[in-house]
Amino acid sequence: MFVMVISFVFDLIQNGVSRYMEHQADVYGMDISGVSGETAATAFDRRSAYNLSDPDPNPFIEFWFYDHPTLKKRMAFVREYW
Repeated sequence: MFVMVISFVFDLIQNGVSRYMEHQADVYGMDISGVSGETAATAFDRRSAYNLSDPDPNPFIEFWFYDHPTLKKRMAFVREYW
């Protein structure tokens, strides 16, 4: 029971850290590739269609289960970044 509680807490922390690292990877990818924000957003959009993922899940579901930023957030970021 103790291990389950500890795992429960650390999974939330690990997902938050992973989302932060993925955001940093997006920044690096935009810097190194030189593609436009619209091109990157289109790639994310195609990826979501291919993977059948929800681009804009409920914030609670994102916080609880997602270890990557949502595609909607990633697309908004790349459009503004470059």
